[in-house]
Amino acid sequence: MKRIVGFALALAILYVFVFARPLPAELVPKPVWAQDLAHPLKLASARSPARVGFRMGDVFGYVAPDGLVTFLDTVQAGVTMSDERYSNYSSVSGNLVVKDSAGRVVFNVDSGGYPVMEAGRLFVVSSDRTSLGELDRRGASLWRRDFGSIITSIDASASRLAVGLLDGRLMVIARGGRRLFVYAPRGEDPKVVYGVALSPDNAYLAAVAGLHPQRLYLLRERGEAYAPVRSVELPSASRSQVFLHLFEGIPYAFAESPDGLRYAGFGGGAAGLIPSGGAPIEDVAAATSRRLIEATGEDPAGRGAALRIIEPPGQVVATLPLPGSALFLRSLGERVYFGSERELARLDLVER
Repeated sequence: MKRIVGFALALAILYVFVFARPLPAELVPKPVWAQDLAHPLKLASARSPARVGFRMGDVFGYVAPDGLVTFLDTVQAGVTMSDERYSNYSSVSGNLVVKDSAGRVVFNVDSGGYPVMEAGRLFVVSSDRTSLGELDRRGASLWRRDFGSIITSIDASASRLAVGLLDGRLMVIARGGRRLFVYAPRGEDPKVVYGVALSPDNAYLAAVAGLHPQRLYLLRERGEAYAPVRSVELPSASRSQVFLHLFEGIPYAFAESPDGLRYAGFGGGAAGLIPSGGAPIEDVAAATSRRLIEATGEDPAGRGAALRIIEPPGQVVATLPLPGSALFLRSLGERVYFGSERELARLDLVER
């Protein structure tokens, strides 16, 4: 109980001193609750009406908006989840078991691959990562497609799916499995797509491809297809997956890099870096006020994890130091859920 009180007290102190200066438009962070997952204040009943899924290290579960933990479990080889259901899967692909947020089995099917939940949808990537399909809420197959190349990254909205491939193609698939669009950046060597992102409203599409040089490609929706509007060379090339972020109503793409969060605008103009001091970026979210929230881990100098609030495209307006690592971050409207080690908390961005 002492750690719970300590974390909550730290939030209150940081609210007064770190966030003493209001954010633009008089938006200020307000601590709501904090608790230690090793000793939850209360385990709510399965009838809790609203839940937020979270994962921190080898622990995952669901929490209600008032801070009551509704479910906790330990990650096996991996877990994929939405706010309604999850799959805690083993390292060997076989049967796919999907459970609801209370831990009750929804369905169990022979999958032959690995589950991925995006935008409330359930996809299954084949063991060799060359094909992908979608299942409905009862586990029945909706569609399946063979891409003829290894899938390197995916992202989805409620109605579309973006797929990046090892052969350099970027593909957009409609809800029923129909191919809407394919794009292959020219002149890249090797031709590999290292990351893709699709905005929730389908308006923006982004990809990182190539290596010498590596570039960030920005595309804008045009009917059912997309038109390239800009490419930006990235100073440091990555041979592993690059995590991209697109948010509805924010006309910028954000790419995680070893030196910080890089950004580029779809309308031209601003392109730059929000430095992290070498700290790894754990996640990025956006509030309905169109402000970004970024979670970073411990930096090489030993400075601990932190939560930063950013005015797009790149102005850091507030920083909240956090204990430990294994960070979780989620934003729903102006509610920001975050965690470090076994401690979970919520703050709200409110108008003064």
